[in-house]
Amino acid sequence: MQMESAMLAMKTYEDILVNARCRACPANTELEVGSVSVFDCQCVSGSVGSPGRACSMGCDAGSNIVLDQISGKYTCVPCVVGTYKTDFGMGTCTKGDEGKFGKETGGMAESQCLSCTALQFSSAGADECRNCPLNAKAWSNGATCTCNDGYVGYGTV
Repeated sequence: MQMESAMLAMKTYEDILVNARCRACPANTELEVGSVSVFDCQCVSGSVGSPGRACSMGCDAGSNIVLDQISGKYTCVPCVVGTYKTDFGMGTCTKGDEGKFGKETGGMAESQCLSCTALQFSSAGADECRNCPLNAKAWSNGATCTCNDGYVGYGTV
């Protein structure tokens, strides 16, 4: 019973503006004992949101959860160019395939990654395609270039 009272105390605040009644914090938040405002309710570890509002245990498609090194709080940030995330949750953004590139942040589907041309290549998660050298074309998957018939070369581009 004492443990239950302690847990309840971590999820309620005394609203000094409304007759000193204890009020429940929004979903997925907690606060220090003795708090007097809904804005003292902070997101529990691993959840994201704003003080005084219900917090989410994940991020929408097109964004992933990141720990802010300065505030120590989790926030949702858009997937970087060349990556995508298809669903809500704690997952991270996935790099687009080799031979493709992204143009925008916040990608929500692999189809948002566009294919390089036959004379270009890219690595996974690229934000642009690079041109193959003279007398070369992209390998079938667009990850590297290969010399045209009758030409030789060394290394990879």
